[in-house]
Amino acid sequence: MEIPDIDRILEKLSAGAKYAEVRFMGTKSSSMSYRNEEFTGQDFSETSGIAVRCLNESIAISFIDSLSSEKIDRGIGMALKNSRKPGRNKLDQSGGLTASWNKLGKKLVVDTDPSTKSEFLRDCSLTMKNNGADVRINALFDSVTESIFMNSSGSKIEGNFSRIGYMHLTGVKGPDGFEQSYQQFGVTGGYDDFENLHIQEKIPQELNSLKEASIAHTINPGVYDVIVGPDISGIVAHESCGHPTEFDRIRGREGSLAGESFLSGKKFPFRIGSEVVNVIDDPTIPNSYGYYMYDDEGIKSRKRYLYRSGKTDKFIHSRESAAIIGVDPNGGGRSSSWDMEPLARMSTTYIEPGDYELDELIENI
Repeated sequence: MEIPDIDRILEKLSAGAKYAEVRFMGTKSSSMSYRNEEFTGQDFSETSGIAVRCLNESIAISFIDSLSSEKIDRGIGMALKNSRKPGRNKLDQSGGLTASWNKLGKKLVVDTDPSTKSEFLRDCSLTMKNNGADVRINALFDSVTESIFMNSSGSKIEGNFSRIGYMHLTGVKGPDGFEQSYQQFGVTGGYDDFENLHIQEKIPQELNSLKEASIAHTINPGVYDVIVGPDISGIVAHESCGHPTEFDRIRGREGSLAGESFLSGKKFPFRIGSEVVNVIDDPTIPNSYGYYMYDDEGIKSRKRYLYRSGKTDKFIHSRESAAIIGVDPNGGGRSSSWDMEPLARMSTTYIEPGDYELDELIENI
């Protein structure tokens, strides 16, 4: 993958801006899938490009899909021109960080043969079949990303990491219908880290739960105390708790794109639940799918308590959202691709475990 001259691009951009930054991101990815032990296809893709962002009267950003000097200069010129238009935008300008990080693992994604991936998917499908699954869909996808971030405040952050994800959909027919399960697993690292998930060992237990669900009695409608497992608590943490703390949503910036937040207009700290509940967003968990050492704006990652003792605590910030309210960014500025601007987004979000055992949870219900 050819790397552009980031120093030269930043120098040109900085000459016409109060603040400037350049981000290069290149990603190679592949995917493969099986349906009921039959290979259904594989894909390979490669994408790379440059994002230049600057601040004058307003924030402006250009995306450049070529390393030609002409296109780079055109992108720089467009960003500078747009940044001179009147606006009220603010952008954190901190810098002075120099770092290089990687999370590639020992069994590199680039060295893993497609036949190895195919064998894994087929084995998962056979394990499902041998445990009574009537529907078996398995898919594996991986990516390797190289990134460079530089800004006019003296930061230079280089990152090189790979992510591996697996999903399956399986189901069983019961006497009164069909029960199915959709599961996702992932790591940041290599296939040695992925193997540590022991996915095939989890499949029999999952199918046993589906079989039990297929013959379970229907409960009478009513209001009940419920103990939820990780599938439901994960959805609660991500959708109901995590997204609302992405600060651009609270400010209404995301209203026309991905939704707003129930926290908009509230006074903080705002109580959302029991004082025993803590919800955390943590990109520093080793090998987690949401792991990163620095975000896509060159800010060091950190563990964040989104809710502490049932009240709002920290919010997820990008450079832009942090500057708006005069706080420091906290490593939440993330881009899904080189041609997407960094936004305040979650990493690995979860409800912090308490000290109760399962029996203690059940005895009071």
